[in-house]
Amino acid sequence: MADRVDVADVRELLTAIRESLTAPRHASYEYAEASKQLLVDRAAAVRGVLTSFIKHRGEADLLKEARILRELVAENAPVTYPVREAEVPVPVDLADDEPAGGDR
Repeated sequence: MADRVDVADVRELLTAIRESLTAPRHASYEYAEASKQLLVDRAAAVRGVLTSFIKHRGEADLLKEARILRELVAENAPVTYPVREAEVPVPVDLADDEPAGGDR
């Protein structure tokens, strides 16, 4: 029988993964490589956390894994290049899949 998992905890881990894999666009072409490397480094952090989660499946704490992922990204894969000023993320309410603050 499968272990029960709190949906809110799963959502938190998935949100941390999405945040980790969302990198701002570089301000100019000269920073394209730095932008690509950032995604490679962040994908490695996600893979490490997911591997740990799978390995310790019965004992894993999803909220702890989400916190660890955010810490890994902040410490090891921060944005180090200039980003486009016009890039403003649109908040999304995961409950209804519509952009917050307006119609589609």
